Amino acid sequence: KLSCRIELGREWYIIVGCNDTKLYLKPNETYQVDI
Repeated sequence: KLSCRIELGREWYIIVGCNDTKLYLKPNETYQVDI
């Protein structure tokens, strides 16, 4: 299990699944992600 923190300064998104679903991340916010 890998834990990482992402700090974003502009518009980023993660592409998931077979349908290329885009999860947009709000800029200037900190996200805690558990993988």
